[in-house]
Amino acid sequence: MPFDQHRNLAISSVAVAPDPPHIGNTLRIQWEHVNLWPPAPFNVTIWTYGTIPTIQTAEVARVTAINGNEFTIDRAQETTFARMIEVGDLIAETITAKALQDIESGTNFPLITTSGAITSATSVNAPVGDFDTVNAGTVNVSGNVEVDGNVNVDGNVTATQVEASSVTAGQGTFTEVHATSVEATASVSAPLGQFGGLGTTPINPANIVAPIPDAKLSVNVLKHTGGYPGGTANFLRADGTFAATPINGGIPALHAPTHAQGGTDPVDVKGLTGYPGGTTQFLRADKTFATPTGNAPGLHAPTHAIGGSDPVVKTFRTSHTWGVLGDLTAITVLPSFFVDLVAPQTTKIVSIVGRIVSGTSISAQVRVNGANVGTPILMVPTRQGLVLNQTLAVNDEVTVLLSAPVGTPTTLSATVNLEHTV
Repeated sequence: MPFDQHRNLAISSVAVAPDPPHIGNTLRIQWEHVNLWPPAPFNVTIWTYGTIPTIQTAEVARVTAINGNEFTIDRAQETTFARMIEVGDLIAETITAKALQDIESGTNFPLITTSGAITSATSVNAPVGDFDTVNAGTVNVSGNVEVDGNVNVDGNVTATQVEASSVTAGQGTFTEVHATSVEATASVSAPLGQFGGLGTTPINPANIVAPIPDAKLSVNVLKHTGGYPGGTANFLRADGTFAATPINGGIPALHAPTHAQGGTDPVDVKGLTGYPGGTTQFLRADKTFATPTGNAPGLHAPTHAIGGSDPVVKTFRTSHTWGVLGDLTAITVLPSFFVDLVAPQTTKIVSIVGRIVSGTSISAQVRVNGANVGTPILMVPTRQGLVLNQTLAVNDEVTVLLSAPVGTPTTLSATVNLEHTV
């Protein structure tokens, strides 16, 4: 875990005591002191105002969360006892035994910087290290290790990056290594490496467990018996010898454009082997050409036409509206309209909608060829509607009868909606 954070003179008094005061785990400090404190968690000392903090008058608690001026605390820390915390008690982030023991234990260090040597018989663990010399049983660093001198480890070295004059270890696992020399009795694993040498022991390929992609040619690598001939005409063949490029100038010229449409040698797919020609055979899913069983299917569009076995039906609506101005009291019938159809078209009345402008009401009855359709609809100043279902035939006469006016109804608008199917 990381070190607790500290601030100088982080002190206040208790504004609201815990409830109950001897076991409650929340208290409030004075608002004017809320910016004096570091982020939680940290340990505090709480003692009676006007006294010297002792084992009888003080308690060490751990602040685990801060919300405004409210502290959440764990009671009775560091071998102290829970006491009756009261309003006015003092609370401060003091140097307690834990603050010093965290340093003395050698753990929780976010960064180790020393001009001397780090010596450990067991291990050194740190997120980041900047040392003069490291002598240890094992070095485990989650970040980078920078050493001005040498890294000498009997066990393993594990780090993201190592920069040192020399690295000596039983085994090393790194992301990147920069060193004058690297010596290991087991293996070195590093995707990126820049080394001045690898000690006096020859490289054992079995111990190189990761590639080094940025390797550069030098006098010590990739030698060829007889030397490199130089020039640009010879190439290293698969049999390990250098020779001129193959006959006809080596790599053949690109010729794909000659096969494209408009080229000197266009490829006609019908001319390739396997195409039988003709118009009666087709390529089946089994990759062979054959005549379809039963030949091509016949045209079936006529089946969807009007009168066919599978007609495509289209439905749409139109309307007829009557508009009558003035007093409706003396009007008893609206002008008729007549229906005209083209077979096999069908038409039906599906609704009537309307209203009057003023007055109380008037009754409206839809009629077809003198017969009532549905029930009357009472027209009032607000819009009214009535669902109908009356099939019409050619030359049917449609009208509306008005009756039972109340309160001098005036100005009628009535619409009959028709649904057509073709």
